[in-house]
Amino acid sequence: SLYKALCFLATTYVKAKSGEVACADLASACKQASGFTYSAHQSEVTIGQNRGYYETAWKGRKVTLKEHIKKGSNREARYAIRVAFFYDDKDKVVVLGFIGQHQTTSAS
Repeated sequence: SLYKALCFLATTYVKAKSGEVACADLASACKQASGFTYSAHQSEVTIGQNRGYYETAWKGRKVTLKEHIKKGSNREARYAIRVAFFYDDKDKVVVLGFIGQHQTTSAS
């Protein structure tokens, strides 16, 4: 299912973000394609408290990873996976900044 989720990001998500193909509901499309849940946002408070887990370097600058897809629960970390990313408008690519168990939060 992770492979399917990454394929979704590389195809449907990129085409929707670039405007090439309309997608009215990325969350439903992601769930249907892979079983993963898509979220366009992460908590600003959590990002601020754990910046290292929610940022990545891209072309010489730091970028905040606000979007993510997930499967599983942060209560059962061994069964959970998160992929945090952003879309680069200029290059029209999705950039993965984190793949793993749930990123650090105040609850973890």
